[in-house]
Amino acid sequence: MQEIDTCGITDLFTLRYAMDKKNDIVNLREDVLDLQSFPERLYASYQAEWRKYVKRALHQLQAHDDEQKRAFQNKVSELQSGQSGEFNELLAVVNTAIVVNDSQQVSVLTTPLKRYVEDLLKL
Repeated sequence: MQEIDTCGITDLFTLRYAMDKKNDIVNLREDVLDLQSFPERLYASYQAEWRKYVKRALHQLQAHDDEQKRAFQNKVSELQSGQSGEFNELLAVVNTAIVVNDSQQVSVLTTPLKRYVEDLLKL
């Protein structure tokens, strides 16, 4: 699990995507597409959320047989080889959010609504 704590955000996203379940509480695709409008969420919340999800899923995977473990490894290999169109689309959004967040020349504009909500939270 130590490796999950130190892995890069793109590797973390790959694992999170590979472990995604249909009809899960969190809609991973929607969350990632939201990064196009709110790139600050990547580091502010998604990174920690994905780490917890991946750790829990890996722990559960350890209880399964070798066939399911191999299926998971094959899925990760398939994603890393670029064979999934949806994954590649979402990975591009994540990579763009990384660039935006790490840029010294880009800053997030605070909307009046966001400012209002932040002021409410300070109360």
